[in-house]
Amino acid sequence: MTAAGLMPGMSTEEELAHLRSLSGPAFDVNFLQLMIRHHQGGSAMAQDGAQHASQTVVRRLARSIAETQAAETQTMVEMLEVRGGSPLPKP
Repeated sequence: MTAAGLMPGMSTEEELAHLRSLSGPAFDVNFLQLMIRHHQGGSAMAQDGAQHASQTVVRRLARSIAETQAAETQTMVEMLEVRGGSPLPKP
């Protein structure tokens, strides 16, 4: 958990309010930045699940989630760069 009590990568209410205030390309860039960070936090959690879950079915699901989120993150990074943005610091 972070100091604010959120899981790593989760957007704060302030960040979400800022996102909702945007439109057009600025919205797209900020949305991608927040989703990339969210996926990075989720990927770390999924990797922990893949390594430490007690049941094989849970480890497999966690591994699948980690792989899917890694691919989605790469796609979003590419989309962000095309729009002139760069990812936020990792959680």
